[in-house]
Amino acid sequence: MADIHIETLRKLRDVLVEQRRNAANEAARLISSDPQAAFEKIAAVLDFHSQIEGLDRVILDEEDMTNNTIQVGEMFGSD
Repeated sequence: MADIHIETLRKLRDVLVEQRRNAANEAARLISSDPQAAFEKIAAVLDFHSQIEGLDRVILDEEDMTNNTIQVGEMFGSD
């Protein structure tokens, strides 16, 4: 069950990475013609990056919990 949850989180991360890339490309495209819109896209890039970092921490936490559960099960002779 935990593996499914971790995989779901990784898929969400992939979506955010793609959105960050799209926003960065859009910012680069707009920087000469519409600097204000480009700066708004840059802010979106940074927001996506922050969300990705948060998801990375959640994924690591989920993996740690899964590993700890397995270790405790091994200590007590169950899986």
